[in-house]
Amino acid sequence: MLTLLVTEEFRATSYRFAALFFWAVIVIIVALIPFALGIPLLGTIGMFMAFVVIAGTPLTTFVILMVRYWQTMHGRQAAFTHSIPTQPRLLLIAKFLHATVVMVVSTVVMFLLALLYFIANAIATSTPIGESLSTLWGVFTDRVSQLPTSVTVVMLIGTTVGFVSTIIIFQATMSIGAQGRFSHMGFGAPVVGFILVYFILEIVGNLASFIVPFSLKLDGSSRMPVGIVMQPMLPNFIDSVNSGAPPTVIGIASMFVTPIFAIVLAIWAINALKRHLAVK
Repeated sequence: MLTLLVTEEFRATSYRFAALFFWAVIVIIVALIPFALGIPLLGTIGMFMAFVVIAGTPLTTFVILMVRYWQTMHGRQAAFTHSIPTQPRLLLIAKFLHATVVMVVSTVVMFLLALLYFIANAIATSTPIGESLSTLWGVFTDRVSQLPTSVTVVMLIGTTVGFVSTIIIFQATMSIGAQGRFSHMGFGAPVVGFILVYFILEIVGNLASFIVPFSLKLDGSSRMPVGIVMQPMLPNFIDSVNSGAPPTVIGIASMFVTPIFAIVLAIWAINALKRHLAVK
């Protein structure tokens, strides 16, 4: 059943997202032509439009996914979704898997759009494209090579987990906001929920960063991370305030808060759907 649900999600949205990505590529190519040719004013406008398209593609994708989630789970198409003889958790998992894959594809498209910008920039500066891209890649690999393996691994895991958790949090918050006690607010309930979740994550995340013994150790002179240390940030922060020197321990325990909160909200959302009268 889960495979069927996920397949249906892709079938229903594949054309929409394919069109979005296609037009993103077309628009950025058109925008970058005057930039690459060095045409005054039009080149500047084109560069600005390129930045908007690069940043806006994953954001637009995310908004479309969340709107579709609301419409199919609690909006005008909810009656059909809830008539499917399956468990609420499978509906949530199917929506989550679909959204995750689409966002990964959107991220890849974003990097491809950025690549087009760098190619146009190379043309505009009369730099061989291969040389320009090689220099760019060299800068990236040089920065990564300066990081300890432990820091690189933690950053990759933290980014991936945060990416996945964000999708869960948004979807779960909408299902929680659609409960009977909040239904009179319409879509206002999830909006209020998003705001509350944001502030809770900020407060709890900052507290965790200060008091949980899991931090980045920075080099005092270069300010580059030199490793992961099992100590809280608070003592070093207090010493830094008293001495006026920049802190050398930066708490990163907030990376644990988001997935924990996502799990709690997911369980709450599943229970909310179980109590929803429209769910079989």
